[in-house]
Amino acid sequence: KTWMQFNSRVCVRQIQIDRLLRKVELEAEPIPRFDPSEYKGGIKQVAASLRQLLKLPPGPVKQLIPALEDVGVVVVMDDFGVTKIDGVSTFSNNGAPIIFLNTQAPNSRRRFSLAHELAHMALHQYVAPDADEQADALAAEFLMPEDEIYGDLATQPITLARLANLKLRWRVSMAAILYRARALDLIQPRRYTYMWTQMSAAGYKIREPHEELLEDERPTLEKELVQFHRKELEYAPSEIAELLDIPESEVCRRYEIESPLRVV
Repeated sequence: KTWMQFNSRVCVRQIQIDRLLRKVELEAEPIPRFDPSEYKGGIKQVAASLRQLLKLPPGPVKQLIPALEDVGVVVVMDDFGVTKIDGVSTFSNNGAPIIFLNTQAPNSRRRFSLAHELAHMALHQYVAPDADEQADALAAEFLMPEDEIYGDLATQPITLARLANLKLRWRVSMAAILYRARALDLIQPRRYTYMWTQMSAAGYKIREPHEELLEDERPTLEKELVQFHRKELEYAPSEIAELLDIPESEVCRRYEIESPLRVV
């Protein structure tokens, strides 16, 4: 039942964004489709191409949501009502990419989910058996390029304290960094298993430290679409409510619009 409610909620929000996009032409570059097998550098080259598309400088990604919105990706943050799903992605009827992120997930995990969903859009026109593994690999290389994070992982022993410090630098979860170290063969299997035992004992599988020190990125493009309707198309809040098929009070709350005065 919970999954059906979640799926229904995502479908409703997708329809609403479709309606907002009907009279708006976004200045955007489409997310290209990649087949890693066609690139000599494989996933590394695809990740580099995506970073170039988003105009990201070398090193940790400081602002991912604004970079995605600049190329026309609509990012929606919502409470999914479940904790096992951090993000999903889809396309509007006119082809605009939409990524939904779960507000129940911590900042660092949402960030990896955002890159994971971008990877799905770039790699998977159709569902593939190993789609999630491919998306994880691309997301990891996109957020933590091997050539740039290698020194951080290889020069000092990997401990909980080290992972926590690297989390602040790379703006991803300690778990994602630990996975990355193993994928790059920079930690032995026994040590890797031991580190997961330590993470679990410290309660870090539920909540990691330093989340409050990471910037809580918030999308703005959906609100900008609503503002376009209000200012350029002269829609009243009641007309936006009718367009989106939601109460006017919800329009005002969701898009931070001042409620019109009711004269009795």
